[in-house]
Amino acid sequence: MTGNDYNNKKLVDLREDKNLTQQNVADSLRVSRFTVLRAEKGESASWKLLQSFAVFYKVPISDLLAQEKVSA
Repeated sequence: MTGNDYNNKKLVDLREDKNLTQQNVADSLRVSRFTVLRAEKGESASWKLLQSFAVFYKVPISDLLAQEKVSA
């Protein structure tokens, strides 16, 4: 997936709302901090990683997917 496929800002917001560090999340998901960093920067996140984030943050996966922009 690319930065256009998911809402990387939402990942940052969810983590910060829980007062967690990227390392805390990485340890819980059993991935590297670099993996969390790249996902939060919108560089890359696999579908499996997004599912893991959704379970970890207890949100529907749809909350992490990019919202299509509606033009008037």
